Amino acid sequence: MIVWHGTNVSNITEFFKFSHFGTFNSAYIRSGIYSDKKYMYRCKIDKTNFVEIIDYGNEMNEFGHDLFNQNIISSNDLKLVNRKIFEKDYDMWKNNLFQILRDKGIFGFYYFNVAEGKGDVSYIVTDPADVVILEVFERSKAYDIYG
Repeated sequence: MIVWHGTNVSNITEFFKFSHFGTFNSAYIRSGIYSDKKYMYRCKIDKTNFVEIIDYGNEMNEFGHDLFNQNIISSNDLKLVNRKIFEKDYDMWKNNLFQILRDKGIFGFYYFNVAEGKGDVSYIVTDPADVVILEVFERSKAYDIYG
């Protein structure tokens, strides 16, 4: 599936764990929040084994509770990815959540945007190796071609 990522970074070779991707429209809106140069990455992902999650805006610390409420993770798992861990050690939280999800065969999330591109479906990919960068454009050029 073709997805987009909007950013102010021109030379990404590999995305971070839990990077966000979406429609051209939502990535274009997202990239517009930066005051300096803006870039659009056209990428390919395989959305197999993605689970739905609620869009909390930028509140990723709620992911653990959302997954627990959906019976996707256990209470023991939740102890490793709760809000306290998120706030105390974000890298540990990311690594814990990554491992828990991989052990369950889950490779990412999809959600319906409440902010950029409201209502558009967006994706969070757990492993940067699962993202293929196809093209990089300056924001205005991307709009001229795909907008």
